[in-house]
Amino acid sequence: MAKRASSDRGVAIFSDPHLFTLALVPPFPLKKDEATWAGSFRTGPLREMLETPVLVVAAHAGETVLGVALGGEGFAEHAVVRSTVKEKHTKGGWSQKRFERLREEDIRQHADLVKERLPRLLESYRSIPAYAVVSGDPTLVKLIAPALDFPVLEAKTGRFNRNNPNELLEEVYGFICLRR
Repeated sequence: MAKRASSDRGVAIFSDPHLFTLALVPPFPLKKDEATWAGSFRTGPLREMLETPVLVVAAHAGETVLGVALGGEGFAEHAVVRSTVKEKHTKGGWSQKRFERLREEDIRQHADLVKERLPRLLESYRSIPAYAVVSGDPTLVKLIAPALDFPVLEAKTGRFNRNNPNELLEEVYGFICLRR
């Protein structure tokens, strides 16, 4: 099961040979390897992960969410950085190449806006986050990641819901569950 999960963050396996075997891939790296045989499961280290403070960067062309979460309950502070980035162009020829160059420039400018906004967001939380959890457009992530002063963890998250930004944290703090 551990091989099937194959995660650089580690795997927590809970097993009762007569009932079940369950593997959990945590949202953040496990701090130490440990094997325990007992009458109950030690879930403390996994529960602590739900209170790990993080900087969340959900980078999408034209709209990026930045937020500081002190745990899985909600953002302590968040901001949305918006700019104009043209949609992808499907026509061929010289026009497409010129359009793509302009789009790449728009993406670079959007990344610069995000990097400019980061210090203001982190003003009150500079030393608190343990990780920067980044997701979204790979080009934007690559441009923004060098500006982050925290260990960077890549995650797969959906689009940002304007009405409920805390939905994003369900994916950031979520465990992947495998069972046999």
